[in-house]
Order: sequence, then C-alpha cells, then structure tokens
Amino acid sequence: MIQNDFTNYPKKYSLGRSNWRSFDAGIEYEWLITNGLGGYAALSCIGANTRLFSGLLNISLNPPADRYTLLANITERVVCADETVADFSTCRTIFETIEGQKYLNHFDFDAYPEFTYQYSDFTMKKSIGMVYGKNTSVVCYTVRNGLKPRKLVLTPDFTYKVLGSSVNRDQLAFSKVLDGQSLTLTPDANKDIHIHFSASEGQYVDRSTYPVSMAVPTHEYKSGLLYNLDVRNGFNDSDCFYTPYDIEIDIAPGETKCFYVVCSTSPEEVNGFDVLEDMLSRKKSLSDNLPVKDGLLERLVYSGDNFIVERKSTGFKSVLAGFPWFLDWGRDTMIAFTGLTLSTHRFDDARSILISFAKYIKDGLLPNVFPDTSEDQPYYNTMDASMWYFYAVYKYLQYDKSPEATAFINQEIYPVLEQIIDNYKKGTH
Repeated sequence: MIQNDFTNYPKKYSLGRSNWRSFDAGIEYEWLITNGLGGYAALSCIGANTRLFSGLLNISLNPPADRYTLLANITERVVCADETVADFSTCRTIFETIEGQKYLNHFDFDAYPEFTYQYSDFTMKKSIGMVYGKNTSVVCYTVRNGLKPRKLVLTPDFTYKVLGSSVNRDQLAFSKVLDGQSLTLTPDANKDIHIHFSASEGQYVDRSTYPVSMAVPTHEYKSGLLYNLDVRNGFNDSDCFYTPYDIEIDIAPGETKCFYVVCSTSPEEVNGFDVLEDMLSRKKSLSDNLPVKDGLLERLVYSGDNFIVERKSTGFKSVLAGFPWFLDWGRDTMIAFTGLTLSTHRFDDARSILISFAKYIKDGLLPNVFPDTSEDQPYYNTMDASMWYFYAVYKYLQYDKSPEATAFINQEIYPVLEQIIDNYKKGTH
C-alpha cells in the first residue's frame, strides 16, 4: 500500500497570475482569518468582495453572536506626477468591473493573507491581520518606489450592517470626528458602536472636496456593488459603502516605506506589523503542540483554530459550525470535538467546550442551534446531540490520561450525564 508523506506539505498557499486571468477566475479563490470571538476578515484572493458576508472587519458584539460588518474593504491606487493612475482595486458594480488584479503578481497565505502588486517600477506588499480576542483588523503596507515620485492613495470602505445584509446610501449615515491620524465614525442607526480608524502615515483628504475628474470619484459613497457569488444564487440587490476620506502617502524616488492602518471597535493603540508577528507566533504554537510533525496536519490545525471561539454567555469556549453563516451548533460541535481539540492536544479548550454546553442542558437535551442574536433562546430540536456529548466525553478520557482529567469529568461533567440519562428514561420532549 502506498502511503502519503505529508511532512513536506507546503506550509503556505501561493497563487500567481495564472490563477486570475480574469476577474471571474480570480474570485473563485477566497481566504479567511478570525479573531476567536466569531468575528473575521474574508475576501477573494484578488481583493474583491464576493459575498454579502465579505469584509475586512466583521465583528461580534456578544461573542460569538450579534455580528456586524464595519469595514468592507480598503483599496489603493498609485498616482504619478503626470497624473497617471494605476487602480489596484477589484470590484464589480452594476455599472462596471474594475480589474485591479492585472497589477497583482502574487497572493500568499501563511498565517495571514499577503498581496504583492507591481506597477512599472513601483512595488506594494499588502498584508491583512486581526488581533486575537478583539474586534480589530490591521492592514500593513511595504512599498518600494522606482525613479519617479509617486503618491499612494488609500480609500477605506466603511459600512454598518448586520452580517450578510445589504444597505443603500440612505441607511449609511454617520457622525465623524477626525483628530490627527485618527478617525472615529458613529453610525446614526446605532450610537453604541464606534468605528475607530487610524493610519500610521499619510494625510486625510475629504473626498467631497475633489474636483470633477474621470480618474477620481467625487462622491462620498460607492454604490451599486454586486457580489458575484451571491448573484449566482439569485441575490440581485446591490450594496453601498461609505468613503468619506482618502489617505494620501507621498513616496519619494527610490524610497522604501512601511506603514499600516488599524480599524477597531475601540481606540486600539497597536502596531500593525506586531499583529502579523503575533499571528505567526500563534500558528507556530499550535503546530508545536501537535504530537506528530506533519505539514498537512499543521495546515489543518491552524485552519481548525478558526472555529474555536469564546461564548460570552457561558464564559467558556464553543465551536462555530461554519463560516460565514453559522454560529455554534450542539451536534456539529460534538462531532468536530475530537479532531479540533483532542488530536491537537488542546485539552484546556476541550474541557472549556464541555462545560460551555453543560450550562445549556435543558430536559436532558443539548441545544442544536444557537441563534444569531443574543436575545433569542437556543433551539432544542435535536435528539442525538446529547448522545454525541457522551461520545465526546469518552474520547476526552481516552486522549487525556492525566488525573486532572478524571477529576474534571467526575466533578463537572458526570452529574450532567446523569441528568441526560434520567430525562431520556422519562421521555424528554
């Protein structure tokens, strides 16, 4: 029998120009990073928003529920002294398709996504990260300029919408405060949410002051955005982004410059490049915890980490049933339990998940589905989730042989198992 040796399995994904010969080809590849709260960032590998659920900052206000999109994207264009413009953005609207992927040389994904663009003798590397445990995204840039002075212009695409919904211009009303390099936006629809955006470099330019030009939009909104993957499924509504400012960064001839932007629900003072290093360190620590060194397993354990999240209502961990749509489901959690937490030796997380669901036992049943909002009660519409719970406990004791594991089950979990059996014997609903 031939056995596959995955020891040399590539530890990062790399794509090139052959993967996006057209806009439609490029949007077939997508990436996702998460923050451990149910929030995430996800776009296509050419940088386009392809779904209603796409975005650079999708947050969870009550982890892992109550999710909103606050920063849809951030786009770039290079302006030369002769006013020649190279637009790196990629999107499709009801009016046109902007194909900035023609400047994209490489896409790489290790612990985070990284895009490398080339225009003439100007190179830009763009990396996207999230702070673990916080609703904070960063976008980091390293640019190397050639012989001509150039200006890099960043345009943040803000929004405020329930995750997976669309909005029109009338629904995107904000109050805004610009203080130096920091911008605070507060949506009129929810005064309790604040979008804190800051840039380590550059000058803010009010887009409403631009003169009429074919090269630069004059309005503060991007309207008519279409999401191709949703259009395939019959969704034909368009979306809208709020774009009040550009950030202009001057790049001198021969200059190499590094800078970053931060978008968060709180006024975070973080260095974007430190966030990327933290993501690499987390990926390494997850790999180091594996009992077997295997390239494919290292890739899987890092991907699987996205699904283990905090549940605020219990103060313990849970497992999301899938991105971008689902929250934590009882049956799905227990089926995935062994692969996500035990074979990866994440025993602390395993115990936390078992406690989290034990707190929701009702009449001997585990909740099958948690709702998208914190106000609604979970649905107890499954019979086998409780049986899967028994299986998860059994597998936990097989993997964790420590005395602490047995004590934990006896003290914290065994009474719950008794309660389930008693209710099943009586005939639970």
